[in-house]
Amino acid sequence: MPRYVKRQPPGPGRPPGCRNKSTVLLDALGGEGIEDVIRLVQKKANKDGNLQAAAILLDRMWPRGPRLAPLGLPSVKSASGVVEANAALIDRISAGEVSPEQANSASNVIENQRRALETQELEKRLQELEAATAHLRDPKKKTS
Repeated sequence: MPRYVKRQPPGPGRPPGCRNKSTVLLDALGGEGIEDVIRLVQKKANKDGNLQAAAILLDRMWPRGPRLAPLGLPSVKSASGVVEANAALIDRISAGEVSPEQANSASNVIENQRRALETQELEKRLQELEAATAHLRDPKKKTS
């Protein structure tokens, strides 16, 4: 059976979380003897004051991008869910479990969900009002 079917997506693609073989190999090679390398770079940086090698090594071992950590916030499917999620996020910040940057990103997501819920509620209310006032716009139609 061919992988490509006309007017269909090209195929299943790589499964989520599957890593490239070269990345897996480089990570395995980079992990070998890393403690010795770190100690050597530390000695060199302390002795000569040149931190270029240390910066390269640390960037490879601890990338600067955001680290993903599960927040364990409650579901936000209603206005009360927004309040609960914000309260849980504040508790996690107070406990030092979440960085301010991660909390800010999570707060933005919660706010976007609140706006979506608000928009949905306004649309529902508008439809109800239009249905209730339909007879005023068209007197020939009578609602029962």
